[in-house]
Amino acid sequence: MTTLPSLIRGDALDAELGALLWMLVEGRTSVLALGPSSVRRTEVLDALFHLRPDDLRATSMAVIGPDDLWGGQLVEALHSVRATDGFAATMAADSLREALEQLSGPGVGLTEEELRVLGLVVVLDEEGRLSAAHLLRPVERDMAGHLQRRPPAVLSARDPTTGQLEHFAWGAMPEIADRVDREQADMERRLAARAGLLSELAADGDGDAPLVRERMAQHIRDEPPRVAAPERPPARDAWPAPPGQDTHTH
Repeated sequence: MTTLPSLIRGDALDAELGALLWMLVEGRTSVLALGPSSVRRTEVLDALFHLRPDDLRATSMAVIGPDDLWGGQLVEALHSVRATDGFAATMAADSLREALEQLSGPGVGLTEEELRVLGLVVVLDEEGRLSAAHLLRPVERDMAGHLQRRPPAVLSARDPTTGQLEHFAWGAMPEIADRVDREQADMERRLAARAGLLSELAADGDGDAPLVRERMAQHIRDEPPRVAAPERPPARDAWPAPPGQDTHTH
């Protein structure tokens, strides 16, 4: 049983990124883990999968690939995200670009709008360390009604020279706060406190995983009441994709 503190202790990620992933997954963001090792992908996804709210209807982690969830079944699974309010999967790919090319290619034919449902994408290197974390943004309309397709936000990336994770989520904090329905200052306070807890748990050494997870759950229970994000006019299109963009190759 893998936990975020055990991943931090093994240098797969750091406490700052761990706290952000925790917040996003708790906020019902779907997650896709990429990398060459199926074992490491599963370990990372297991640690994140456990952080979902208890009331999510999705009950299992999927494996995306021609021998598993693929073609029309994958399309249907992503369309069901609106009902299950969550999707968690692993896939053999070395980068976000490679994964998107495979999923939009002849085998599946996902539209751009459907690809963006994947939400949080973490990429692992050959050693099982997070080399990058991305947040896919939904297609939105601006105040004039024009469709906006922003590129993925890079939350973190590992410097190839130093091997250290560099963090860039600060550039997307307002939209992350909206995504998890928290006022930004409130969210940033919680992120700092959760990063501190993860650092402490990681420094404690190999602990019993259920006890570690219980301490994390207790931390959530002890947090002050959530300050919701301010109300804004809805910007997202209703599912499905805009006309003319829902053709698939199965």
